[in-house]
Amino acid sequence: MLPSSASSLQTLSSPFPQATFQRLTSLTLLCEWGKPSWLANALKPCINLQSLTLDFDGSSWDNQESAEILIPNVRVLRLRNVFAYSMDILNSLKAPQLIELDVSFDREPSYDLAWPLAHPVLGFVKRSECDKTFRSFRLRDVDMYAEELLDTLQGLPFLTHVALEQVGATSKKDYRVSMFDLLVQPLSGYDSEGFLPALESLELLKIPSTSYDFGWEVSQYVRSRRPYRLAGKKPIFEGPCDTLKNLTVTYQVAKTYPPNLDSQILKTFKKWCGLKVNIGPDVD
Repeated sequence: MLPSSASSLQTLSSPFPQATFQRLTSLTLLCEWGKPSWLANALKPCINLQSLTLDFDGSSWDNQESAEILIPNVRVLRLRNVFAYSMDILNSLKAPQLIELDVSFDREPSYDLAWPLAHPVLGFVKRSECDKTFRSFRLRDVDMYAEELLDTLQGLPFLTHVALEQVGATSKKDYRVSMFDLLVQPLSGYDSEGFLPALESLELLKIPSTSYDFGWEVSQYVRSRRPYRLAGKKPIFEGPCDTLKNLTVTYQVAKTYPPNLDSQILKTFKKWCGLKVNIGPDVD
């Protein structure tokens, strides 16, 4: 029997009285099977829910039926072990108070990088009308086309915190071109200066040790947010101070040498702009 004071629950189904669910503020549901109507019925009594985790265990979600699932007070939504095409579950959810969206994929080996992200995420945000509250986006354990990831982030200009953990993103036109390369290329169609204009914290975690040029690409992106030229040893910056205040990069430990993740550009931003930079090996 669940204690009367409990506010958190992890469950496969719904064996508890409705009053139990009414007082929950945190809930984890295993969604190995089912349809949106099943999820709607499970969440309907959870009127005080603030944190919701849906674990798909790598299963494909049945989204053939249409259903709107209102989660009115949820601030943090986590999708775990998502089979890529199960991202369509976002087409049924509406979270008007959302602050953080955290998505981790079921990382099965695949050569198909054409995972949908922009359409389900941006459609979900638009339907939820949460642009005034939504500030943090975390993406984990997926390889995808850089253009799809950039289109997603470009459609979320109000984000202040972005975290990409073990995310591979290369261009659909050239696998050697990364998302940060695209941001600083003048003819790529992306505007680095207008990209994530409110960004305060950027986390790039578990970067493969083989990505030796990654540090250079990231530093070029940081510089593109607030270009500068050197007058002797002093930088002369263009425009006002950037919103970016924290940059964290962790890399998988290399057997020979780590990626080139520090640069004079980052040192300049640390010294003259107060950018906090944390770079080091992944400790997990």
